[in-house]
Amino acid sequence: MNVHTLLQELDATYRQLKEAHTQLSASMLRIEELTAINERQRIARDLHDTLVQGTVGLIMQLEVVLAQLRQQRTARAQETLQQSVEAARNSLPDARCAIGHLREEHLCPDDLVEIIQEEVQRLTTTMPITCQADLAALTSIPLHCANISGAL
Repeated sequence: MNVHTLLQELDATYRQLKEAHTQLSASMLRIEELTAINERQRIARDLHDTLVQGTVGLIMQLEVVLAQLRQQRTARAQETLQQSVEAARNSLPDARCAIGHLREEHLCPDDLVEIIQEEVQRLTTTMPITCQADLAALTSIPLHCANISGAL
């Protein structure tokens, strides 16, 4: 193999690496976009599951209390009201968690791992290079819900 051929191969390899770097940079930007979109969707689901459903349940229980009071069933109304208070107290930590996600930049590790794996797969199928990602550390990220404290 002569020097000219070797230089041509090095140049071709350099161009491939440069293209791979460009695609990797674009992939990283796409991962960030997808992560943000995914996080917004997850937060919307959390808010719906915690705040909306909890509020609807509380309204329904309070309507039952009103009906019981109209029927002069005060003992039963007090019992239902106590259950409503307990249900509201029990749903409060979930609501705090969902709101805490809005206050912090929160990433869901499972979603992030999946997005990165898809992007690595796409990169390896489109480029003539091998790409691997060690994502084990991402799965051990603690959930923020456990650390949220304070009143809403």
